[in-house]
Amino acid sequence: MSGQTYTKLVQRDSDLKLEVSDFLRHSPLKVIFRHVKGHQDDEEDFVYEDAPQEVRRNIDMDKKAKEFLTSPPTSLIPNRHPGMFFSQTLGLFLEGTLITGNIRNQISLHHYGDKVEKRIQQSLRITDSEMQIIEWEGVEIAYMNLPKNEKISRMKVIHKYLPRRSLLYSRDESVSNACIRCNNTPETFRHVFQCPCRQNSSNHRQSLARLRQNLRKAKTHILVINAIAKLVSDFHHDRNSPYSQPLLGDIAKIRAISQVYDQQRRIGKDALIRGFIVRNWMLVQNMCAGKEKLEHKDLGWMKKVIRSLWTYSYKMWVGRCKQVHESKKGDTDNMNHQELLYCIRQSLKIPREELSISEKNCISIYRVG
Repeated sequence: MSGQTYTKLVQRDSDLKLEVSDFLRHSPLKVIFRHVKGHQDDEEDFVYEDAPQEVRRNIDMDKKAKEFLTSPPTSLIPNRHPGMFFSQTLGLFLEGTLITGNIRNQISLHHYGDKVEKRIQQSLRITDSEMQIIEWEGVEIAYMNLPKNEKISRMKVIHKYLPRRSLLYSRDESVSNACIRCNNTPETFRHVFQCPCRQNSSNHRQSLARLRQNLRKAKTHILVINAIAKLVSDFHHDRNSPYSQPLLGDIAKIRAISQVYDQQRRIGKDALIRGFIVRNWMLVQNMCAGKEKLEHKDLGWMKKVIRSLWTYSYKMWVGRCKQVHESKKGDTDNMNHQELLYCIRQSLKIPREELSISEKNCISIYRVG
């Protein structure tokens, strides 16, 4: 299947278009298409009997379509094992409505509405007023022009879809949801960052140092760097401590940072590492940098900050995966070692002249060990 064909298949109403295309390709009849203005019957001075034939047919088809959606004929409901394209119709029932095109998007729209922000608001569990203080434009710009492989991982961070045991357990309850590293707590999205094991703490320190380095490259003021780093560190240690004001420094800047710090805490502990930052961080950065226009919106700086936070989250998750895979590899190596010892012990019972050269070498190593 070519990429162009796949693109056509995932477009809206692709199954209906394929049905029409298949009919036109094999039909002996010559079909002529004419453009008809839709929903003319909604106009006040419209008279059905005086309308042209194509307009009346269009209105009749609209009524038939509505009747089909409310009570579709049982003979047209697709079975559990539909055939292949091009002569089939795919469908999904969603609370009495038959969805035939762009199924995945229709399900999301049904639950969350037509904006992605609503989905994120539900995951953050914040109010509409708190949603207004998030820098959505910065998130969009930070996500644009990323390499495809980075887009996938960053989107998993945004929507908390990083692969983990609890996500696997939600799909298959026969799998344990316990964290492989500590084996005490279900491995939720937060636990990936807050696991109390020693390796995760080391990974946090390295990732946090990388975050500070990236923020310095973005020419972020040291007071802003320290505040963001403290929020990230508090999330890792599952703390909710207030902003610790430095002893020296401009009082106005420190107070402004403290206020933005509290705003960031209110929108959720995991919001920051997912790239949802308060837009007033820009105002504080301009104030600390001594810019005349405090309201100036430097989206380039905001993009770098959000990407730095995504990098921190990705590094923490990669460290988790390396630790899990190494532990599994260690178990495998230990099992192979035990099997080797068993084979050697069995070989010791066989007369030496009947052993192969490799078996003799293994026995020699075993005896020396």
